[in-house]
Amino acid sequence: MSDYRKEEQYTQNQKLKKTMNRAGMLLFVLSCILYGVALVIPFTSLPTNTKVIMASLFAVLGEVAFWVSCIIVGKELIKRYRKYLNPVHWFKKSRDKDT
Repeated sequence: MSDYRKEEQYTQNQKLKKTMNRAGMLLFVLSCILYGVALVIPFTSLPTNTKVIMASLFAVLGEVAFWVSCIIVGKELIKRYRKYLNPVHWFKKSRDKDT
């Protein structure tokens, strides 16, 4: 019976870890969306004071969502995905080691 409980606890831990990983990735995507909204708001036809408040709010919420996702998912995974989202790396040619 002891082995059964250990196995059950192990599967529960794996499910929790997978759920937390998904939640962290969702927060990471949400942070990117919030930053995008913060960049689009100044081009809307809202009053200036509303634009400033909303853009600041979305930027802060994006930053909070990003750091919470970093805490949940881990810094290695965030580094990997942030490298793909960095515009500096978008147009670089990949160098093959064999050629």
